[in-house]
Amino acid sequence: MKRFILGFALLLAAGCDRPSKLYSETILFHYRDPAAVLKPGLWLWEREGCPVDVRQPTYQWEDCAETANIGDGWTGDLILRYPFVIAAGNPRVMQIEYAGDYVGYDYIAALEMDTQGQVVAMYREPLACTIEPALAPGEPPPAGGFPMVPGAPCPVKDAAAVLRVAADAAAGPAKAPNFRWVREKPD
Repeated sequence: MKRFILGFALLLAAGCDRPSKLYSETILFHYRDPAAVLKPGLWLWEREGCPVDVRQPTYQWEDCAETANIGDGWTGDLILRYPFVIAAGNPRVMQIEYAGDYVGYDYIAALEMDTQGQVVAMYREPLACTIEPALAPGEPPPAGGFPMVPGAPCPVKDAAAVLRVAADAAAGPAKAPNFRWVREKPD
């Protein structure tokens, strides 16, 4: 359940061609990008079909609104905090340590900065991979594709380069911001 507290829902996978959240069991990036500093405060993950009037207190927002509190090198809510690093290099990768359980990775593109040079709007997408169960030699795949467990992660072991390739795939053409700073403190 703690994986959902931040509001960064795992991608649901229904077939072999559907992506799943990419993760590792160890930290792969150790150096922060000094040019990518997120403005501390309340951030909103903007979703199609979930209108939010950010001028209202958060308790009046729609249930579909997903938020995160961002501090200096941590993200979370009022109870749980997870360290994160925006890794140096291109494309940018955000690494989040989820309470010793696993390390998740997102592609990010900083799209707007404030006057102090802090990121206030960005495009953010969980890095994904595809899991296909192993087949015995000569065994045909099942009709309709492989069944997958929703949110099944793809482990990456000591391969930061694999994450960069996944981030390159996520980057694609220019995207509109979907994660933006709302205010300094949650209410």
